[in-house]
Amino acid sequence: MGAIDLTNADDRYSPNHVSDDFRIGCKEHNMAIGVYFSPKSVNAQQYDEVMNQLNAAGASNPKGRSHHSAFGAAEHLMIFEVWDSQPDFEAFGAILMPILAKNSIDPGQPDIMPVHNIING
Repeated sequence: MGAIDLTNADDRYSPNHVSDDFRIGCKEHNMAIGVYFSPKSVNAQQYDEVMNQLNAAGASNPKGRSHHSAFGAAEHLMIFEVWDSQPDFEAFGAILMPILAKNSIDPGQPDIMPVHNIING
């Protein structure tokens, strides 16, 4: 499995741990994906600062992200997102990763999975 070019973003935003068929399917068919981050250490204050910086960069509501949740104890937040496609997720990674690095946050390796069904409400 080869790495995906993320336009100089960190490789953690490429799902190297999933099959090539899955990556190709997501890219060719614009398959929605669910992305789960469980960083070793992100607290509510760090999360809020990153969100402020994303907002200042004009990236608080990126193209292709249909859902974002931050959850867990205030001293250990986790993130779950739904993206319309892998390319949209990768494009956001190019913006997010430098902001995380600036704030000394290691997001860890995300779990990236195809979305089977979404129910709103």
